Amino acid sequence: MQLLTSWISKQKLKILVWTVGSIIVFHGYIYLMIIFEEASPSMIKSYPDALWYALVTVTTVGYGDMYPHSAGGRILAVVLLFCSVGLIGYFVGKFTNFILTQKEEKKMGNFGTDFKHHIVVIGWDENTKQIVKNVVNENRNIAIITPDKNHIDEIYQEFPSKNVFVLFSSLSNYSYFSKANIADASVVVMSALTDTEKLISVVNLKVLYPQPRYVLTIIDQSLVEIFVNAGVDNLICTNSISSHLTASYIFEPAVASYSIELLGTQHNVETSDIEQFIIKPNNILCNKKYGFAFDYIKKEFNTVLIGIEKRNEGNSKIYQLPDDNILLEESDYVILITKRTQKAQLEKFFGVHEGFIR
Repeated sequence: MQLLTSWISKQKLKILVWTVGSIIVFHGYIYLMIIFEEASPSMIKSYPDALWYALVTVTTVGYGDMYPHSAGGRILAVVLLFCSVGLIGYFVGKFTNFILTQKEEKKMGNFGTDFKHHIVVIGWDENTKQIVKNVVNENRNIAIITPDKNHIDEIYQEFPSKNVFVLFSSLSNYSYFSKANIADASVVVMSALTDTEKLISVVNLKVLYPQPRYVLTIIDQSLVEIFVNAGVDNLICTNSISSHLTASYIFEPAVASYSIELLGTQHNVETSDIEQFIIKPNNILCNKKYGFAFDYIKKEFNTVLIGIEKRNEGNSKIYQLPDDNILLEESDYVILITKRTQKAQLEKFFGVHEGFIR
């Protein structure tokens, strides 16, 4: 910090010296011009005249209303002409460099983002790309943190910048993640990291940014309990899911195929999907029993209500195929199996987009 303060002080002193020196040289030039032109037929006879001539020359305007006649004055004029060209070139270069620097800083994400209730993805790989596709297809905002500059152009070429923000950063520089406004994010997802790196990251991030939900995929099933104790909200073990699906294809191929369709990323309108919607106080299903809600949704939307999620102070409990008498209350979530063709009608009925609302 002391080195930085010392450097800033030196820069300020350098600017001050250059400024004062330039003023002295400029005024010396004007007075010399007056002395040289005093005995000539030139119109440059006074300080205002010499100042006017110097200004129109430095700015390369050159009206031609006055000019030096003496040899000394013309030599000064030549010097000023060269200085003016160099000065303009200097400032044009500085301005161009400033614009390019600002553009590069923005591209690197150093100005930050004002996204709120968005998704933050740490790391970039093919899995991340699929996550981003799904998020963008739902018209949600997503911030991607990557340690590789080469990823930035790839991401912005494939996804619209209005929904996607990219931050170039070391994946261990956790405090710098604030540029991605991670504190106001709804979900944090980690990808392109080893299980060990994910564990270290989530422990540090939960301290700095406890508000978002943390969703992780891991490979090693034996680490599940450790990740849960570290504060991970949702954990997916890819090896476990893969083995279950493989076994299902062996014994129940239709079940496996339907499961893949429900979890698939292909947005074919003919396929089914699992969706969740929050119950708002003005919805007809609010304070109605599950049995009534099941019949109503099946009749109106040809959609099956398979579960209810109840949240209380951050804790979640999911009722799978609950009893008919369980009450649907405000801020509960209904979990549905529906055709993708019904999505727009369901969003209109519930008055919200599908998904969890922070």
